[in-house]
Amino acid sequence: MIVNSFIDEINQYKYIFMISLLENNDSQLHIQVCGSNIRPSTQKDNQDLIDEFPKIESIIANTNIIEMDKSIIYNIYFQDYFSYNTRYESYIIYQDYEISNSVFRIYENSKFLEYLKSTMFQLYDDKKLIHYQIVCEWQVIDVVSYEPPTISKIEFRK
Repeated sequence: MIVNSFIDEINQYKYIFMISLLENNDSQLHIQVCGSNIRPSTQKDNQDLIDEFPKIESIIANTNIIEMDKSIIYNIYFQDYFSYNTRYESYIIYQDYEISNSVFRIYENSKFLEYLKSTMFQLYDDKKLIHYQIVCEWQVIDVVSYEPPTISKIEFRK
């Protein structure tokens, strides 16, 4: 399967989770993500929170739980990245261009690219840097690379 079809497949999820992010000394970056399952919360799911804050019970009564689903894992591998950044998603102030329903995003222009171009030199003037953004439940991963990632999928039986 080609990279774009895996990106389309990842973007079918409303929520994804990062499992791991590994970097080696050769400017290679390996990111593993998985999808999610959404289910209604139960009294048992919420009991610790209710015990601590009793007035919250009616507010959280009809909420959902988003759980990690490791039955399919996507390996996203950048052979030679230019830069990457991982941010905790709760504290992010999104730019207008970053508001999207997609969890795997590709930008040819972004504030992150502008910042990198102003603080680092580029090795190749004839190649265009691309900003890849992977929006997970707890992290947002920004990767800038000249080349698209290689993406593979591992399916586990339930």
